[in-house]
Amino acid sequence: MKHCARIIAGILLYAAIARGAPDIPDYRLFAPGACIERDETLHPAWREALAALEGRRYGEAAHLLSNLLTVCPDDAAVRHQAALAAWGIGERAVAARWLVMAFRQAGATPATASALAALHSTAATETIAIGWLRRGLASVNVEERAYWVTRTSFDALWARGSSDWMALMRELGVPADRDVARAMGVRPRVEWTPAQPVEPDVPLLVLSPFSPDMDTLDRSIFMRREVMQRLIDRIRPPTGVVHEVEHLVGEDLTPVSDLLPEEP
Repeated sequence: MKHCARIIAGILLYAAIARGAPDIPDYRLFAPGACIERDETLHPAWREALAALEGRRYGEAAHLLSNLLTVCPDDAAVRHQAALAAWGIGERAVAARWLVMAFRQAGATPATASALAALHSTAATETIAIGWLRRGLASVNVEERAYWVTRTSFDALWARGSSDWMALMRELGVPADRDVARAMGVRPRVEWTPAQPVEPDVPLLVLSPFSPDMDTLDRSIFMRREVMQRLIDRIRPPTGVVHEVEHLVGEDLTPVSDLLPEEP
């Protein structure tokens, strides 16, 4: 019975995976957000989820990322990855909602907008997909734009070649020939290396020159003396200069008038 249950679960999982788009792994992020970055204990789960997305093991990825979302609910990168996993198991509505949430957070990436466009590429109207691509790709270079618009999810839009789609390609500076566009496309991959912990600066110990038993009047007098002494030390000539000046006082110095040109 248990063996049959595992087989059924496997069949259901395979069917769920089959409902997802074949290019879902293309939209995965490599570097985590700040919440994961700060906590070294979460790094293994992030890497495992990333590998699961790459291997199209969306059920496994969904499990790992749901745990990370519990710890980091406001992390846009975790939300993005979890949306891809949800998309992969057929939860398209959840995926769309989570991708929108990730896009609205600080530091949203072009991958998020592109995934939203891909998720809506089979809609009755193509304006939704075009709108997300326009919003997400405005700030990146033409090579990255070419990469995102040539994903498999957009095959039907390229084949249809509507005026709106071609207008978007012109706006993005992407060639109208898909093969040419695909050849020039470059997927931005940011290699993630966890930041090394920074040793905290040890504050310098500053001792007060005042005795804790000193009353207010004595403290004021002491402070004035300290200020005056520091002023004296600042303007006092260096050691040896006073002696040289005193030595020169008794010598015959050339009058300043002798250094002036004679009047005609």
